[in-house]
Amino acid sequence: MNNQVNLFYWHGMVSRVDYDSWNSKQCNTEQPPHLVECLDLYVQIRHHVGHLDQPKQSEDSEERQKRRVQPNGSIDPDMLYFSYCTGNGTLDFDVAIVPDCFGLDDQVSTYLNDPAVQQAIHARPTNWRECSVLLYRPLRMDMTNYLQEFFTIAPDMRILYYSGDVDLATVPFAQTQRCLATMKRPITKHWRPYVINKEVVGYVEEYDTYTYATIKGAG
Repeated sequence: MNNQVNLFYWHGMVSRVDYDSWNSKQCNTEQPPHLVECLDLYVQIRHHVGHLDQPKQSEDSEERQKRRVQPNGSIDPDMLYFSYCTGNGTLDFDVAIVPDCFGLDDQVSTYLNDPAVQQAIHARPTNWRECSVLLYRPLRMDMTNYLQEFFTIAPDMRILYYSGDVDLATVPFAQTQRCLATMKRPITKHWRPYVINKEVVGYVEEYDTYTYATIKGAG
């Protein structure tokens, strides 16, 4: 169970709270002192991960596979980035093979140029396009003090912090989670997958002053 929990967590599928609880209860040891509690926590973690649905493949089921209904909010346990839409495990789509799907760049552009989205994020109406150059400048300061100012200046403003689950060293999700945890804000809605067009596209957890989300397959 410990290996499975670690695999889930380091793929951005388990909340920091559940993962810390797993370790603090010594469920990560060969002989956990409170095995029943570990079993209960494991069941909770599996529930928060979402439904695992393994597509079955065989020669005599080809026609049945064509008629198979895409499961809602499911994850293939053999391939985290398997797409029930395209039938492959890549992070991009082959538009020629599946014309009903369109590429990730097109999806981002379409989304950010949607007037309803621009209004929801309080952006000026604009024709958004991808930047060609992105420069990082280390601030060398404690960001949490800066973040806390938002809660004081605009206590009613909802803030979204998000991380890509394949970012290894720039702004990895585990580092962002630890940073946000230092603010010790209470959880209002627990960790859960969120779904778009029946596909699990990330996980979300809501706090009293902000929401944290991961984006599946993003850096």
